[in-house]
Amino acid sequence: MKYFLMNAENFSDMTDQLETQLEQLKIEKKDILSAQLLLEEIFWRMVNKDKDVQVKVQVLKKFFGKVQIQMTSENSPYNPLVEVADWNEDTDDDDYFTVMILKANRQKLNWLYKQNCNIVTINVRSKSNAQAIITIACIVGGLICGIISKLLVGQLIAALVMVTFFMIFIWRVGKILFKLFAAKVSTLLPPTFATSSSSVVMPAMMQLCTDKLGIAPKISSFAIPIGTSLPQAGCMIYFITLCFMFLRMYGVELDLQTVVLVSFLSLALSFGAPAVPAAYVICVVTIVGYFGVPEEVAALMFCLDALSDRIATCVNLVSNTALTTVLARTENLLDEKIYFEN
Repeated sequence: MKYFLMNAENFSDMTDQLETQLEQLKIEKKDILSAQLLLEEIFWRMVNKDKDVQVKVQVLKKFFGKVQIQMTSENSPYNPLVEVADWNEDTDDDDYFTVMILKANRQKLNWLYKQNCNIVTINVRSKSNAQAIITIACIVGGLICGIISKLLVGQLIAALVMVTFFMIFIWRVGKILFKLFAAKVSTLLPPTFATSSSSVVMPAMMQLCTDKLGIAPKISSFAIPIGTSLPQAGCMIYFITLCFMFLRMYGVELDLQTVVLVSFLSLALSFGAPAVPAAYVICVVTIVGYFGVPEEVAALMFCLDALSDRIATCVNLVSNTALTTVLARTENLLDEKIYFEN
């Protein structure tokens, strides 16, 4: 905001400009009057200390809607608020009313001495407004951080563990280099993440198996559709992660029996979950409903779907192609010449 220099001669005009600036920031009238009164009392104390002083006055707009008036004067260290803190009822002071005004609003005021300048700050906007905004921001931030920590981070860890398992499976069972497999399959991850549907990328997956991995068409045309429609590893870890989060949210104890039951139900439902976005909602509601969690959690799941379902779909892609590759290898239907091509 624009600043202006205030002295004894132009004090009245400058307070009018200050009022205009505060009105533009939609400050309530009572807060404007209170700020003007405090500014007047502090300004004349600075003038009484030094007749020639010029005070730089600036309106500052802070985070969460907080508004302050900053008064800066070049001079030796002088705190116009210290006498307010030291004043008591037994003091014979002709400035009784002005001292009481400043003392009553002491929490709105702050002083510091920096770079040969006395700086007094007046908090203008009502404290309750700022606290309400900060409270709402903390609630939203806490919800986002909770979702990220409990769902996305947990799902990412589970996805990495699952992908690592398939890499080892290719290496130990298929007896082939998994680095080449990872490099070729990774080219299909962007469209898989974007579409969030195994069915949509299934033709591209079959073409990848034939053209890049050297898998015979009769294997890929059978294994990929079966893998896409039945066992989906990504859905299983997604179900488990979501169920654990909702059960903890509603106070259900995650003992060994609960963990085993949730894992078994997630595995069973992952075989029948359709390969379309947001189909998991019915499956998760079915599982958590068994433990007394209300069906309203479905609304929250649609909000979480933007990233989580995409991660699960990428895991499905890796698992389907990995199992198809190993199957082709064990049946001698994998063209190594194509597989080892860059």
